Amino acid sequence: MLGCADMLINGAVEVAIVGDTASDDFRALERTAAERYVPSLVLAGGAPRTDDAIALLSAREARDGRATAYVCRNYACERPATTRNELDEQLERITRHAGGS
Repeated sequence: MLGCADMLINGAVEVAIVGDTASDDFRALERTAAERYVPSLVLAGGAPRTDDAIALLSAREARDGRATAYVCRNYACERPATTRNELDEQLERITRHAGGS
């Protein structure tokens, strides 16, 4: 119930990871997102898409041929992250701002 209350108050934290799912850089970003507890996390990953089949991945692109993570909350997104450190810093900042752990 606390998770539901958090989502109602703060909204979901959305993370989209786009790129080649078999690549080392994709797996590194995936591990980074999985290792940190983020209340109300919605996570999607896969190849870049031009359709709306998975809304969170729609119109997202891999930057410079590298897997790229997009961290968003309340329709505002951080700068696309291509490294574990960038993604970890963004997740830390967004959970701290919302009062998460």
